[in-house]
Amino acid sequence: MNERTVGALLCSLSAAFMLFYTWLLFLPPQDWTVLGKPLTWWAVALPVYVLVFIFFGILIWIGWAMATTPEQPPLRAEPPQPPERDRDEPTGRPSA
Repeated sequence: MNERTVGALLCSLSAAFMLFYTWLLFLPPQDWTVLGKPLTWWAVALPVYVLVFIFFGILIWIGWAMATTPEQPPLRAEPPQPPERDRDEPTGRPSA
């Protein structure tokens, strides 16, 4: 598949999912239930669950990276060294 085909497929599937989700949230038949809950409840509960799960998964990943990264030794600030001069440059002192 080339990039244009993949892009068109992503756009089409995203638009179809948005329409389905809108129908599921606002216009489902009232007698349809899943595990005793109406479809509108699931249309809100599942995305919220997934987002909370992803958020805390990212926090776990950041915490794990912070806990397992070895501590870096502090950088010591060294006094600046004067630039080295060429021997051919005058020093500003009169020669004897």
